[in-house]
Amino acid sequence: SQLLARATSVVRVFAMGRGRGCCQSTEVPHYGSSFDGGDENHRTRLLLLGCGESGKSTINKQVMMIFENGRSYYEGAFGRDIIVGNIFTLFRQVLEYMDGSASEFSCAKVAERAKKLFSTVDEYSTEDLSSDDRALLYRVFQDRGFMSALLSYRYSTTYPVRDDFVARAYDVLSDGYEPSSEDIVRMYIKTTGIIQQSYVSPEFGPFDFIDTGGQRSERKKWHHMFNDTPPVVMFVIRLDEYGQTLYESDDGDRLAESLQTIQSVVGGPMFKNAYRGVFVVLNGTDLLRRRITRTNDLKVYYPAYRGGRNYDAALDFIRNLVIEAVQEKNPGLGMRILTCSAVHRPDVERLVSDVLTEVRAHPNGLPEWEAHAHAVIPRPVADLSWKEARIFVSSTFLDQNGERNHLTQVVFPELRERCARNRIRFVEIDLRWGVTEDDAKSNRTLEICMGEVDRCRPFFIGLWGERYGWVPDKELHIPDIPSLDWIREYP
Repeated sequence: SQLLARATSVVRVFAMGRGRGCCQSTEVPHYGSSFDGGDENHRTRLLLLGCGESGKSTINKQVMMIFENGRSYYEGAFGRDIIVGNIFTLFRQVLEYMDGSASEFSCAKVAERAKKLFSTVDEYSTEDLSSDDRALLYRVFQDRGFMSALLSYRYSTTYPVRDDFVARAYDVLSDGYEPSSEDIVRMYIKTTGIIQQSYVSPEFGPFDFIDTGGQRSERKKWHHMFNDTPPVVMFVIRLDEYGQTLYESDDGDRLAESLQTIQSVVGGPMFKNAYRGVFVVLNGTDLLRRRITRTNDLKVYYPAYRGGRNYDAALDFIRNLVIEAVQEKNPGLGMRILTCSAVHRPDVERLVSDVLTEVRAHPNGLPEWEAHAHAVIPRPVADLSWKEARIFVSSTFLDQNGERNHLTQVVFPELRERCARNRIRFVEIDLRWGVTEDDAKSNRTLEICMGEVDRCRPFFIGLWGERYGWVPDKELHIPDIPSLDWIREYP
């Protein structure tokens, strides 16, 4: 029945671009008007909306793997070309950033060859890169000057490529590389048009899951999804996007753009033909935690914030911004706030389950919003018992790549899956790519590293090889923090 439902649900045309892919739906079927997911002819339609780089496509890929037994149409050569394209796009972005800053390559020969590659290869034809070109890219991502510029760049603009592909550049750029399911989830691909998938849940029956493009030009197509069966809107906002620029513009703030966009959705005419209520997905809990605990720059962009480097305070502040934005445009609209990390499959599983559960419990719309109401979906006590296991991985900057790659490709995915079965969220911490140039200049390297070690206790992996670690070129600055007093006892 599942195969029959998928075969008859929708005709899709996949337009695969060079170096990156895009999937466009050319037909949107009509399923009636009921939200009872138990009838094949009356399907719940979950519609993902949100600005670009908010994580919608990552959620969509996770749902695809959950309900398709780990399979995805991004497997094989197509996925490999997209990921290599991600690496090359990042390479181009950092080179452009270096041209406008004082950053320089450590190796002049690598710099000369890199600039030549930059000028001769188009980012949309990366499948034509030769073995020598890929080897050069790997050398570039080993250059200390380039990596220092990358770390400064990542917090100054949109950063669509996750750290994994940088740390694993050797494998990704090798001839025999085949992307894993985790690689597919973490790769960046710009969505254009509409991607509609049909699934059958053992618990909730058939439902449709619809992903949409989030850039400004793509949002003009959203209204097409409100013409037939009223969709259940899931609006995705990335938690760490404050202060970051837009894909379309260098002078915009992505969080402010998300707040304005959700207002235009819930306050616009198309929302009148939607399920009465909105589910707001605050995505990137791991990214917000990593950013806010290292710097209090949320206050720089939103002066009303007073929570310092406290993750819970930052999450509550952004949550309240969303509530105010929605209620200003559509007073009393029922809403639910959900949090997740889209790269963690158990989070996405719970996300879909929570939404479908709420829609089944309130088929005519969510209860009206009240200021004193609790906006987060109440879950059974068992679901609140998830724990977090953090593990710190330490080695010198350019050593132990093979061992680290084995950990990230083989060991950690297996650990993450085993932990998830026992309601434990597994998080690995690798600070090779986490200390920015500004942090180093402000003498915060020791504070950041030791702070992460403390948060990961008692799990620590130390990889020792033939290289020495970082040696300060002047007297080590030890922050005036009681937990670091013991360091002063050592020469």
